[in-house]
Amino acid sequence: PWLSRARKMIDIGGGSGIFLQHALRGHPGLGGVLFELPAVVGVLEPPEDLAPRLQLLPGDMFRGPWPTGSDLHLLSNVLHDWEDGRCEELLRLSFESLSPGGVLV
Repeated sequence: PWLSRARKMIDIGGGSGIFLQHALRGHPGLGGVLFELPAVVGVLEPPEDLAPRLQLLPGDMFRGPWPTGSDLHLLSNVLHDWEDGRCEELLRLSFESLSPGGVLV
């Protein structure tokens, strides 16, 4: 239910953005941002059918700033790669940049 209520989803450190693309295809009213390292974003291009709703945003999830104005953050396959202190930092950054009432998945 959280995905069907969301208006804008940000995939933090989402690699190719495949999870975000799947979410966008299943929810036509959803907009999305892939927030990933510049070297990754630089070689990607949104699929034609999603281009109007999918933004590629270069950045570093540890250095920020994180994009604001979203009600859903996706941290898929991210937290398990980092020690507890770094994970706490990522969770704090998510909390600070999510819209009020937003959801972290």
